[in-house]
Amino acid sequence: MTTVGAFVTRQGWTDIDGQPISYTSMPTIGSLAPFSSPGPTRDGRMKPEITAPGMGIASTLSIDAAPGILADSNLRLRIVQDGVHWVIEGTSMAAPHVTGVYAQMLTLNPTLRDAFTGPSANNDWGFGKVDALGAVENLIKNIPALQAGSDGVTFGWNGTPLASTYNVYRGDIRLLNGTYYGTCFRQGLSSPAFTDTDTPIPGSGFFYLITGVKDGVEGLLGFKSDGSPEPNDAPCSP
Repeated sequence: MTTVGAFVTRQGWTDIDGQPISYTSMPTIGSLAPFSSPGPTRDGRMKPEITAPGMGIASTLSIDAAPGILADSNLRLRIVQDGVHWVIEGTSMAAPHVTGVYAQMLTLNPTLRDAFTGPSANNDWGFGKVDALGAVENLIKNIPALQAGSDGVTFGWNGTPLASTYNVYRGDIRLLNGTYYGTCFRQGLSSPAFTDTDTPIPGSGFFYLITGVKDGVEGLLGFKSDGSPEPNDAPCSP
């Protein structure tokens, strides 16, 4: 079970009457929320495992709750200008941020930390701030450009700690298009290099694409110009 702490993402907002509202304590953006409970547990386990936005969250306002809230001058200040959201805080706001982001993604990148969270796991911040997109992009996109050696048969790239092994795909450059990205050429490389002594047919050439693999999860081959993932119909890894 994952326990979620909360950090600050908003210092103020504009209420339904167009008035600027702010927290009296003016918490620092990105800092730990003052209500976020620290660990450890009674048996000494570190808690929380992760933190997520939880202070200054504009959440949905139930239509059934609105009449009572509108009659309360203090609660009315929390309703934002669209009239259907209100600003609240709590670890109950932080937990939904993590629900859709399986916390074990942090095994792909255990360094999701900043000046607030500190250099190592602790009982306030857990392993850091959840960053699903960052974790995935680091694994998928940060495979540096492939470089050919002077011998013409050796190829290499700068390794990344976010990948434990690499897969290489090779294809006929004449066939490169939006659905063809080559086929599995090398699998499970422990170092960022491979050799290819094959010679392409006259008038053609080879292209190569590299993916990183971490804990059995293979990164995508890349992204199209519209930002959507390139398909991988014949992956090296099952």
